[in-house]
Amino acid sequence: MNLVAFEIEEKRSATAQIFKSLAMEMLELAALDLSRAEPDALDRTSSAAARRADRQSALLWLSEKGDRGVVTFGLCCDALNVPIDPMRVALLTAPSQVLAQIRTILQSDTQSAAKADSNQSRRRALSCPL
Repeated sequence: MNLVAFEIEEKRSATAQIFKSLAMEMLELAALDLSRAEPDALDRTSSAAARRADRQSALLWLSEKGDRGVVTFGLCCDALNVPIDPMRVALLTAPSQVLAQIRTILQSDTQSAAKADSNQSRRRALSCPL
């Protein structure tokens, strides 16, 4: 593999990884918003209003109604190769469990990425002519 082809493949892979990270973070945010307890209906504080708005926004994003988010729920699931309907059901029924799983995956991905970066630097050094 020549250097140009290697760099093109490296950029394509990096772009895909960035989008997957974005999709994972969006699912994490929705799970977080849905896992928080809904405030009491009589609570008129600004924090309660913000929690209600966040929860409503997450529900609209999951149902893919309105113009919530730049990236749709379905596109996030597709990017992560996760079936849409089971993920939607999981987020609606057990958001705290989904949140815990997402955070575990993100933590292991962070550790893997650090290792991959060192391996990638080594491969680049080995592929460059002296």
